[in-house]
Amino acid sequence: MRGERTPGASPTRRRAPRSGGSVSVGNSSTDGKIASLATSSESCSGTQDAPPRAVEQEEAEASVDSESSSCSLKLAECDSERRPFDTCVDESKTLELNREKRSNGTRPSVGTSSLDGKIAGLATSCVSSSGTRGIPLRTVKQEEAKASVDRKSSSCSSKLAECDSERRPFDTCVDESKTFESYSDTRGGPFRDVKQGEAKASVDRKSSSCSWKLAGCDSERRPFDICLDESKRTVFTLRPSLLELNREKRRNRQKKYLRPGMVLLKGFIGHHDQVSIIKKCRELGIGAGGFYTPGYSDGAKLHLLMMCLGKNWDPETSSYEEKRFFDGAVPPKIPQLFKKLVENAIQASHDFLVQEEGVKNVEGELPWMSPDICIANFYSNSGKLGLHQDKDESKSSLVKGLPVVSFSLGDSAEFLYGVERDAAKAERIELESGDVLLFGGKSRNIFHGVPCIKPKTAPKRLIEDSNLRPGRLNLTFRQY
Repeated sequence: MRGERTPGASPTRRRAPRSGGSVSVGNSSTDGKIASLATSSESCSGTQDAPPRAVEQEEAEASVDSESSSCSLKLAECDSERRPFDTCVDESKTLELNREKRSNGTRPSVGTSSLDGKIAGLATSCVSSSGTRGIPLRTVKQEEAKASVDRKSSSCSSKLAECDSERRPFDTCVDESKTFESYSDTRGGPFRDVKQGEAKASVDRKSSSCSWKLAGCDSERRPFDICLDESKRTVFTLRPSLLELNREKRRNRQKKYLRPGMVLLKGFIGHHDQVSIIKKCRELGIGAGGFYTPGYSDGAKLHLLMMCLGKNWDPETSSYEEKRFFDGAVPPKIPQLFKKLVENAIQASHDFLVQEEGVKNVEGELPWMSPDICIANFYSNSGKLGLHQDKDESKSSLVKGLPVVSFSLGDSAEFLYGVERDAAKAERIELESGDVLLFGGKSRNIFHGVPCIKPKTAPKRLIEDSNLRPGRLNLTFRQY
């Protein structure tokens, strides 16, 4: 029977039927259950029916736990309306509960301390009176409860670690120091030495690769091959038609006088010489001091690949040097074939000026020069070069007006030139493969540039024999 309390009356304590079983917890329903449990505990002390009593005790404790938990939940819900709500379980309380269970070997407290003490006392009395038969059942339940709490605690820690990883910076690379330490922690002996050696070699390779990139020796400064890989191309070479041969001969006879000191020799370089020039540039371009993408300290880059012969030209300082600034490479020397073709072009221009244009002072119009500097530029289909002047040679060379001699190979290009740095006012011509352009004397300091390349305009025969990549190869010779 449960005690009843009338409205306005003061609460009265309920006495247990026998001495030694009086419990006061402040709740009539709870008192009743505890009193009943105490009575059953005393009555069972002299019997051998221990397991049923242990089961009844467990049921009573579960009932008390559920009611106390329900009351605590309601109080928490009322209080949660005033306090900020946390969607995660407090780990400190979970861990404290786990430690309490491990140390006491009993169910953790869910209510007030007085209620917990009474339940513990009744449990002890029942277990002692039931003999040894009730112990294995409680031990199993305790172990299951401990395992459940441990699993939940481990899962919570894992989730918190995952949440924390979302806030920390993520490194896509493995920490090399930790990788090496993991090898060092292995057992000694030959196997450990091998593993350490492999780990150290891996770290050295990665460190070397990183240093290479930091030094600026990336793909833009590695040697560039202006020719395609012959092993990957299947070429069926056809003999040129008679029409193509006659067209090439007619082009070789064309010469144009553009302005004082500026002459264009159309198709001056023959097919075989073009192939020889391309193959030689390819050989030099993949070696030390070969083709690279020039740029400036502010990050701007030229839309071409460059290789210097004789002396290195630095676009940042606009000056010539004996070595390349970023890798110390010494520029290759100008091949004799190139020098011979330059001399032939100057001589042909002189003959043209005297015979066709009637120039009497040909040295004053277009001075003779012996090249000791060459800048080879390779333009891809999207390559270009703005209007500029070639004025970084020596003062003596500029005053004499020693000419610049330009070879064009591969795809055609649109060429601008004029006395002002204004593309709208500049003259335009098309430079084709085999053309040679010379400008010196009064035209030595003209502005000139290449606004665009015309794709797929290179002679098919030249591409088949040289494997030149799509684009334009341009060589400009000067005397420093």
